[in-house]
Amino acid sequence: MPTGLLVRTLHLTGFQMSLTLLLSYFVLFFSYIGSGMLGQKIGRRTFFVIVGPLIATVGAVILYVLSNNDGLSLPVIMLLVMLLSVLVTSPWGVIVTYINERFVTDVRATGFGVGFSLSVIIPSFYAFYMNWLGAFMPLRLTPVVLLCIGGVIGTVGALMGPETKHVDF
Repeated sequence: MPTGLLVRTLHLTGFQMSLTLLLSYFVLFFSYIGSGMLGQKIGRRTFFVIVGPLIATVGAVILYVLSNNDGLSLPVIMLLVMLLSVLVTSPWGVIVTYINERFVTDVRATGFGVGFSLSVIIPSFYAFYMNWLGAFMPLRLTPVVLLCIGGVIGTVGALMGPETKHVDF
C-alpha cells in the first residue's frame, strides 16, 4: 500500500496511517496462511486462475475508490486497505510453493532463485510504466491500470502453467 496514497490523497495523519497499515498487515499475516491452505486444497494453478481475475477487477475497483475519494471515513479506509492488501498480497502465500514445485529436487534451489528473481525484474520498473501511462490518463489512475494488467498476466500465466498439486518428484 503506497503510503503517499494514504497521506496525500486520503489525508491520514501519521498515526492513522500507521494504525491502518498495522491492522492491514496483521490481517494479511493470517491471509497468507489461508491462501496457502486454499492453494493446497484446490491446487496452486486453480488458485491463481481464480484470484487473478479478482485482482484485476475487485482489487482494481478498491484501489480506484481509494485513489479517487478523499472524503472517506477512517473505518472505511481501513476496511478497504485491508481488503486490498489481502486480495492482492495474500497470493504470495501460494507463489513460493508453486515456483518451488515447478522444479525437480536436483535443481529446485537454482530454479526457484532464477524464477523468482526474473519474475520481479519487469514489475520493478513500475515507476516508468506509470509515467508512460500518465501521458494518456491522470497519474493517480495508473496504479489501477497496472493492477488490472498484473491480474490478467497472472491469470494467463496460471492458465499456461501446469498444476503441481499431485506431482510426484
